[in-house]
Amino acid sequence: MDEKLNLILDMSFKNSQNIQIVLENLNKPNQDIKDLSRNIVKNINKIRKLSEDLSAVNRTLVEITKSHAEATEEIKKIANELLISGVPDQVKNELTSSQIINQIFTKLEVGNLTNDVLSIREFKNKKNSNRSETKQSLHSFILSLKSSQVCDYIIDVKRRARKLLAEDIFTISSEISSSGQVFINEFLHSDTYNLLNKVKAKAKELKFKFVWVFEVTIYIKKDDDSSKIPILTEVDLNKLTIKLPSPYC
Repeated sequence: MDEKLNLILDMSFKNSQNIQIVLENLNKPNQDIKDLSRNIVKNINKIRKLSEDLSAVNRTLVEITKSHAEATEEIKKIANELLISGVPDQVKNELTSSQIINQIFTKLEVGNLTNDVLSIREFKNKKNSNRSETKQSLHSFILSLKSSQVCDYIIDVKRRARKLLAEDIFTISSEISSSGQVFINEFLHSDTYNLLNKVKAKAKELKFKFVWVFEVTIYIKKDDDSSKIPILTEVDLNKLTIKLPSPYC
């Protein structure tokens, strides 16, 4: 009788253990489901954050693209502009800006290009404003042209014409007292202009023969046989060095 009772108790205990194991196994998927649910929520939050970050990056890219496009347009605009300087005060007082440009273009034999001038505005040069009243003031004008090709062509014609004297260009009622030159150059942004002056100083120091500007980019060249070097920043300028002859030559 005792053996049967013990057997029954033992079986009951084992059944209880099995039931406990089954219950634990049943609870385990529930816990896994809860963990999985939490992970899903975390991943959803991560995806939402990534989506927000991607949207921010996209907005930044749009702004950069817009800024680049605006900068490109500004460069194109500047590349289409000429700076005419050295116009005597007498001429400025008697002629309109259009008449001044017409007479300069006529002297250069490019009078037909006056139709390519979109606008003319006077350039207020600080150096001129600081001149002594006893000295004659000289005036400068900025011309906006239809294209950079027209701008380059006029500059090329001027270079081949060499000196342009005010007294040889302008026709006014009084005699022009100034025998100074009238200059025609590509109009440069102040940063480019300042860099150009530094390049010229460096070229003189290193005995480089040529410095010029083409389409708002500064170039430097050692001599006729050397390659041109673009100078975009002062970093490029600082890379220029004097090549000393080898002691083994």
